[in-house]
Amino acid sequence: MTSSSMQEQCVDGKRFSFPFTPYDVQLRFMSDLYRTLDEGKIGIFESPTGTGKSLSLICGALTWLKEREAAKRARLSELSQLSQASAATCREDSCCRTESQATVASDAPSTQPSTTDEFSWVLEQHDQQQKLRELHDLKNQEEQVNKVISNQQAHSHNHRKRKTNIKAELLALNSEDNQQQDALEDADLLLGDVDMLSKEKEESSDESDDEEDVHCMKIYYCSRTHTQLAQFVQEVKKTTFADDVRLVTIGSRQTLCINPDVRKLGNLSLMNDRCRELQQNKKKKASSETGTRKKKKDTTSGCPYHLQSHISQLKEQILADVEDVESVIASGRDLTACPYYASRYSIPLAELTASLAHVREYQDKYRSRLKAVNLSYLKQLIFVLEKLLACLDSKGVKAEKTSIHTMEDFLRRAHLDNVNLFKVFRYCEQSQLSRKLGGFAQRYNLQMAASVGPASTTSAATESSKTVTTVKSTAASLDPVPAGATSPLQFVVDFFKAMTNADVKGRMLITLTERPSAASLKYLLLNPCSQFMPIVQQCHAVVVAGGTMQPTSSFRQQLLYSAGITEERVSEFACDHVIPAEQLLCVTLEQGPSGVPLDLTFKSRTSPQQVDEIGRIVSNLCSLVPGGIVCFFPSYAYEQSIIDSWTKSGVMKTISNKKKVFREPKLASDVESTLSNYARCCKLTSGGEHSLTGALLFSVVGGKLSEGINFADDLGRCVIMVGLPYPSTQSVELQEKMTYLDKQQPGSGREYYEGLCMKAVNQSIGRAIRHINDYATIVLLDQRYSRPHVVQKLPNWIQASTRTCATFPLAFSAIRKFFAQRKAVSKP
Repeated sequence: MTSSSMQEQCVDGKRFSFPFTPYDVQLRFMSDLYRTLDEGKIGIFESPTGTGKSLSLICGALTWLKEREAAKRARLSELSQLSQASAATCREDSCCRTESQATVASDAPSTQPSTTDEFSWVLEQHDQQQKLRELHDLKNQEEQVNKVISNQQAHSHNHRKRKTNIKAELLALNSEDNQQQDALEDADLLLGDVDMLSKEKEESSDESDDEEDVHCMKIYYCSRTHTQLAQFVQEVKKTTFADDVRLVTIGSRQTLCINPDVRKLGNLSLMNDRCRELQQNKKKKASSETGTRKKKKDTTSGCPYHLQSHISQLKEQILADVEDVESVIASGRDLTACPYYASRYSIPLAELTASLAHVREYQDKYRSRLKAVNLSYLKQLIFVLEKLLACLDSKGVKAEKTSIHTMEDFLRRAHLDNVNLFKVFRYCEQSQLSRKLGGFAQRYNLQMAASVGPASTTSAATESSKTVTTVKSTAASLDPVPAGATSPLQFVVDFFKAMTNADVKGRMLITLTERPSAASLKYLLLNPCSQFMPIVQQCHAVVVAGGTMQPTSSFRQQLLYSAGITEERVSEFACDHVIPAEQLLCVTLEQGPSGVPLDLTFKSRTSPQQVDEIGRIVSNLCSLVPGGIVCFFPSYAYEQSIIDSWTKSGVMKTISNKKKVFREPKLASDVESTLSNYARCCKLTSGGEHSLTGALLFSVVGGKLSEGINFADDLGRCVIMVGLPYPSTQSVELQEKMTYLDKQQPGSGREYYEGLCMKAVNQSIGRAIRHINDYATIVLLDQRYSRPHVVQKLPNWIQASTRTCATFPLAFSAIRKFFAQRKAVSKP
């Protein structure tokens, strides 16, 4: 879409550029967003799926950014002119005062200058100089952008030659690796000197090199998946801002790395370690070549994609064009430049057992080649792992049992209260121990077997526990460690990091079972505010937007107020859907066709009477509703029990005679094919010439089809929600979380519990309406849905179209009338 097709819309005195005529809700969204950003607030924005949130976010935020920068530039330019005029005036006044003072110096008594006036003058001059520096930075930034665009155009024709050069370099690198000397074998697996302080200084220095030359206001758009980010980039390209906005898609090395030797590691932490090591090897090699001729001692040279000239060119291309992740990766391969660093420069517990085995084997093999400091840390690490394993002693356990502990209590219970876990964690990170252990296990094809029983060794663990899990490397044991496998220690290191949190922030869960291999340790974070606090404190403004944000009370309390954000700084926006109210009908049903009250609590929902009544409702709706029906169940187990009962009673056969039945697949890889077949069936049967009237799709709340899947038009003419998907109150984690919240604020635990349920409901039922001409029905099966406090937790746009039906005939009549009206409207 060209900029000539763009339209400008004026709201509250602000003009927003938009690719087409926006909906009223989009205009309100952009206006409130502009105000939130301008006032530096924390905004919670809810706009139903299908109302164009992405474009509203883009046009609203970028309009604010452009106007803010333009106003700042104008103010600074005016200040520059005033400063120059003031400087000239000051020079003239200075000359006049000097002559006058020389004339009267002998006659006038000496006077002391005003300290207050001098101090005010100094502050004023400092403020002016600061603003002039900002103006200089703005001009410098514009010059750099223009230079980037110019360089990008100049370099676009000669990248093929560089591609050829990199292939030769890769071949040379492989050849060099194959010619390693036997005397240097295992050098890459040995732990080097570990100086915590110097390491931190080195990392700080490396990070400072990555900073942008000129800092400017940035807008970070964060999403759950890279697919959503790619869609966002495509939306930006539709707007006039695509011509001058500088957009950088950021990802981890796992997403952006194009070095095949690093990518094959798979695990992000291992990839990070390997990438940094390649860079260090390159520095060492360069240093060796510039000095006296010495014997080559590095096992590999640096990453061939980490070439500064190539990265700079890719950086310029990223800044010059609006590109998504896939485009950046493709350009990186084409230019033989690292996409990760180019993007970065553009921005200013089953493993406890295997880990212990790997560390022991590693220590035994290299004991004579390791320095004392490394042996000391390895000894501490082994001690910690043995103590953690001792906590998983399942002797005498007949059924699964979970206990929960504060960190202080757990460390004391595990006899780790005198160990500096933070220091052990830092050592594992900085020494890259997990990566070296992974390479060690692969090189020597270690085969780890775990045997459970009375201790037969004299380790520290056996002295403190009668029964432990002992691990050793044997010839007749389990499968060898596959190439590229993640070191089990990496998961343990991440666990150590969680254990270093303050005692009040989390709890440790110990789960013991009659099968020792199923025992586990789990860290539960109780206070997410600690992770979110740096964001809200450091950013000018934060906007959290989604299609399902209600209820927001728990979000406000746990992430905002707990972080010290005042209520005055929080703004909230919610809008109706773009469809007229008559295009949606939401029915809360209290009884089934037989007059049986729908009591779908956890205790009653599996009773034959309730199961049969649900079957009658679904069967009747399949006869009445054209097109596709999506039916959500609270859990996979409940869905299976329903289907088993209906199959025996013949209800499934009755339903199958009316609509073809599909089920949510167990494997994520099968989702696309299931949805494709479901959509094809809905399309083929929509003309009324087929014996079937559409398709029925069984799904699970919180499953693979409850989020991010759009059931537009005939794919979702009706959404059925069976019961309220409250999480199990038997969950130890949930109980601890609710107890923690109640201590913070009485009643907030129950509110959090209900919020979990209603957010899941809202996420699922919002799948049907996708555009302004769409229409659908929502049927909520449970008498509890009729309660006012439950209805109030539905999205506002659904509440407006909600009808409470005490009996099934009333609901059936309302739904039949709804589709009759929609059919009449759709006729030409």
